Amino acid sequence: MKVLVIQNRKGIGDLVIFLPYIFSISKTLNSPVSLLVKENTKAKELLKNNPYVNEIIILDRDNKSGIGRHKGFSGTLNLVNELKNKKFDQSFIFNSSLRYAIIARLAGIKKRYQY
Repeated sequence: MKVLVIQNRKGIGDLVIFLPYIFSISKTLNSPVSLLVKENTKAKELLKNNPYVNEIIILDRDNKSGIGRHKGFSGTLNLVNELKNKKFDQSFIFNSSLRYAIIARLAGIKKRYQY
């Protein structure tokens, strides 16, 4: 089973707050998860050897040069295609954003959970 967790808030502290939930999802589903996070969370450094995390996908929207590959409408389509190619079965979105709900649906993720 391939599981995606979307935590799009800024910073290390925001990631740390959600780690117990991310680990719990992984334990409950008996599968490591993929995380979609912003680079500022430092998730690649913090979770590189974590058994509950399979992959870290960096959300490239806030590039200082303004050219992020996930920025704007075309960037949203890029993100949809990237996630679709990974064939996730479930997603957990730690945000009430309509944008990420639509992205998960368009990416073909059948089971989507969001608050």
